[in-house]
Parts: sequence; structure tokens; C-alpha cells
Amino acid sequence: IQPDQAAAFDAAVRAVPGVEELRRVPTIRGRIVAIDRVPVEQATIHPDAQWAVRGDRAFTYSPTLPEGTRLVAGQWWPATYAGPPLISIDASLARGFGVGIGDTLTLSILGREIEATIHSLRDIDWRSLRFDFAIIFSPGVLEGAPQTHIAAVQVRPEAEEAVERAGT
Repeated sequence: IQPDQAAAFDAAVRAVPGVEELRRVPTIRGRIVAIDRVPVEQATIHPDAQWAVRGDRAFTYSPTLPEGTRLVAGQWWPATYAGPPLISIDASLARGFGVGIGDTLTLSILGREIEATIHSLRDIDWRSLRFDFAIIFSPGVLEGAPQTHIAAVQVRPEAEEAVERAGT
């Protein structure tokens, strides 16, 4: 979903009888290039965390703690935060990288390297059907970058085809 289509998409989907929930989030792709200022090629990374440095990853940003999110360390930034880049990352990924609160990840997004400080760790159940991102940015870092949106719709079975038609 392109940013200029988001409001119309939301309205069209919500207008379908049987839609119970709509969740839409912005996404931007990039890659992790350094872990606590050590290039990923030189960093010691546990095998269970290697997936995160192989190619591009999807990132998002959020001023508020996403619904259903469980912080296990640190805290969420204020909704009006406007300082240096902060990130919240998956706690198991942090263990695999050997990092924690106050350490940094450097991410290459659209050719621009952004060093962000780890501000919180989240417990993510990757088996759930929730939207979850290994890395979530604080406000003020990615909003101006070219991005797309993804959406998940919870709908009664009899309304599925109508939602598909409405969302296209």
C-alpha cells in the first residue's frame, strides 16, 4: 500500500460489513551493517541470529508501544520523542548479537547509514499472527523516507472476498 493510498484503503476495507479489525503499519527495508560499531562481517553473531544480517530486513517505526508488545528490558520512548535515533529490538536477537540497552546497531536504509541506540528489548513470539518487527525505530527517523504500508485484516469468513475486492 503506497502512503498516498493508505487512507482510502482503510476507508474501503472498514466499509465492508464483517471487518472486525484492521491494522496497518509503515515498512521500510534496509540492512544491519554494524553491531555496536563492529561491521557485521567482523562481529561475533550466534548462529540463531545470523538470519538478521543476511540481506534486507523490514523495519517500522512507532511513537507508541504496539498493542500486545511485551518489553523485557528498557522502556518505550515518549510518543513525542524527537531526539537521536532509538530502536527497540527483539530480545533474542539482542542475545544473539551480544548487545543490550545502550548499545548500537547501524542500519543502511536507502543508502544512508543510521546509527541507533538500543532503548528497549521486546519478547516476540514469532509463531503468533501479529505484526512484529525485529527492529522498531523511534519517531522522527524514518517518516520522511520512501516507504510502503502493510495491513492485516481480521474478518468474518463470509466477508473475505469483499475485503479482497475493497482493498485492491
